[in-house]
Amino acid sequence: MITLWKTLAKCSLNTTVMSVVGVALAAALTAACQPSEGIRSDPSEVGRTWSAAKIWLPKPYGGSNPSLAWWIQSKSRLYGRFDPPDTKLPVILYLHGCTGIERDERADGYYLTRAGYVVIMPDSYARTNRPSNCNPNTKAADLFRGVYRFRFEEVDYALEQIKQLSWVDHNNVFLMGFSEGGVTTAAYPRGDFTARVILGWTCHAGNWYEIRGVRAPEDEPVLAIVSRRDPWYQNPWNRGHCGDYLYGRKGSKSILLDGSLHHVTADAEVREAVLQFLKLNSR
Repeated sequence: MITLWKTLAKCSLNTTVMSVVGVALAAALTAACQPSEGIRSDPSEVGRTWSAAKIWLPKPYGGSNPSLAWWIQSKSRLYGRFDPPDTKLPVILYLHGCTGIERDERADGYYLTRAGYVVIMPDSYARTNRPSNCNPNTKAADLFRGVYRFRFEEVDYALEQIKQLSWVDHNNVFLMGFSEGGVTTAAYPRGDFTARVILGWTCHAGNWYEIRGVRAPEDEPVLAIVSRRDPWYQNPWNRGHCGDYLYGRKGSKSILLDGSLHHVTADAEVREAVLQFLKLNSR
């Protein structure tokens, strides 16, 4: 019991804890652990996630030397030199997983850029005192329920910044996310995206109603890909796949892979399926 209350004190509520303490009590404690409205509305906090964003650029605009794109209002750090393009470019707003922008996310940035997309990846950990929502060593997730308020706010902010960029093809702005970013991609309720790609998430979240299912507008096609034995999603409350929430959604598809791969786009066939989906839904 002492361990339980220490966990609650750290805002580390998960579905198992909820079942122990009771839904009503857990809900009250969870509410107390949510980030305050003051934190959510602080533009300097969410602005940091955009200012620290990584950007991958397609040829001929990319290069091998990192530099600052001073003409982008956010002064985002770039992977490669970026001269103002003379054409409109499609953009993928990519949301990283629970440990930040790491090797898997960078690999996705590279392959998507080679296909001709600009990949903009805000850094959620650029916030000050940003709690982690997972333990990668134990595959424990759902440790900070307020994280999704943060992530939704970051999408809001990034979308507004993207709308101000003259070189963006605003008819082709896609939302893609991996793991925790995939959860956010599925649950983010606002529209304005051409289509969405959910990587490494099942859309099943037990008592975490705010991230359960797919909340994209019905006219936004969705591609969701997860492995059947993904080690992060072997609990009764998060096992499954997003296809359970895609019935009747035009142009949408759920792919359930055999095996236990979490970073599903490490598979070449999965990368090809993602690119085909993006191409099919481009305007």
